[in-house]
Amino acid sequence: MIQYPHQLIVLLKRLGIALLAFTLCRILFYALNSVHFSDVSVMLFFYGIRFDIVAIAFIYAPLILLHLIPFPIKNKRWYKQLLNIAFYSLNTLAVAINVIDIAYFDFTLKRTTSDFFGMVGTGDDFFKLLPHYIVDFWYNYLLFAGLLLLSWFLNKRFCNTNKPLFSFERSAYLKQTLIFIVFSTLTVFGMRGGFQYKPIDIVNAGQYAKAQNIPIVLNTPFTIIKTMLIDNIEAITYFSEGELEKNYTPETNIKGNSNHYGKNVVLIILESFAKEYVGGYNQGKGYTPFMDSLLKESYVFTNAFANGSRSIEALPCLFAGIPQLMAQPYAISNYAGNQIQ
Repeated sequence: MIQYPHQLIVLLKRLGIALLAFTLCRILFYALNSVHFSDVSVMLFFYGIRFDIVAIAFIYAPLILLHLIPFPIKNKRWYKQLLNIAFYSLNTLAVAINVIDIAYFDFTLKRTTSDFFGMVGTGDDFFKLLPHYIVDFWYNYLLFAGLLLLSWFLNKRFCNTNKPLFSFERSAYLKQTLIFIVFSTLTVFGMRGGFQYKPIDIVNAGQYAKAQNIPIVLNTPFTIIKTMLIDNIEAITYFSEGELEKNYTPETNIKGNSNHYGKNVVLIILESFAKEYVGGYNQGKGYTPFMDSLLKESYVFTNAFANGSRSIEALPCLFAGIPQLMAQPYAISNYAGNQIQ
């Protein structure tokens, strides 16, 4: 007698392996970035499972579909190989995305979002820095390989597909169709993060952790999925163009000789240059003798707050007064082609 739910058992085991990989990635993420967090409790790792389930439901949806379709071709040897290939491929993708922030978080202090891939395709900085990244963060690749080997071992050991996955009895079609409908419905709820009215989002992590510890609760696949299509800002019009110009306009017409307009302003921008490297801010200990001489003859502001965490977020603010309010940098967002002054 064929044990008809065998294909469901194998699927649940594979999803369990995926959940274990996500949990290990969270533990490694915290272990290698613990200096950025405080008052961390074990409960944060349990709260993170809810966000892991969302990412797993999205990423492993093709595997779930292949496992549960109610057709007898699932007993074919080539189809069982297809299931293995699907699991290994999707698992490799999930682990690869998950380990990004084990090293990268130290630079951005946030979970990676979809704008990361936009920056990869913008300019050639990414490819210039990639060799240095590989050398400096070699351990990231070892962790990646270790997680893949562990997943491969567990799948080989516990997800045996030698047994038939489908019974040719007439009742099996009805039973497996029912399993397909029920589990597909649960997968949709998994993508939503539960049975609540609205799907959970990045902001929901704030229910479980204070702002500093939110990255522990989240996972990188989740933040990427949730920021793929959300950078469309709703246009709000409070005034018509005529009303706005009547109440306030930043345009000023200066009449007269252009030589009398006033002195020029020179804006000096330093790339990746922190305050501690400027001698004028550190009692002469620094690398900026000329700038130090300017500071002695200038207004000096000692309290400054960054507009964003990366250079690409700073330039729109410096040149056009556009603050970093979106998850994606303005320069590579849907609005990058807008005409601004």
